[in-house]
Amino acid sequence: MYPNIDVEPSKMSTRGQIVIPREIREKLGLKRDSLFMVGALDKETIILKKMDKARIAAGFMKLRQEVLSRTGGFSGEEIEAEVNAVRKKR
Repeated sequence: MYPNIDVEPSKMSTRGQIVIPREIREKLGLKRDSLFMVGALDKETIILKKMDKARIAAGFMKLRQEVLSRTGGFSGEEIEAEVNAVRKKR
């Protein structure tokens, strides 16, 4: 089903840490401070997704630009004041 998948054994420490085998770290270019999302697919399957900090930051910048274009370029303070005003009306 997944012919190009690399599988290596690893063991969890008493502190819950799991070592990613060197061969896989090297293949993926993982460094000491690499970030991951961790998820449980089911009771037997854990998924690790490598996170790219630069891509995440770019996504937030794009989202910020979209919000600014939709709000007419209001400042953060103006938006916060409007949100607080709406909350008080409730």
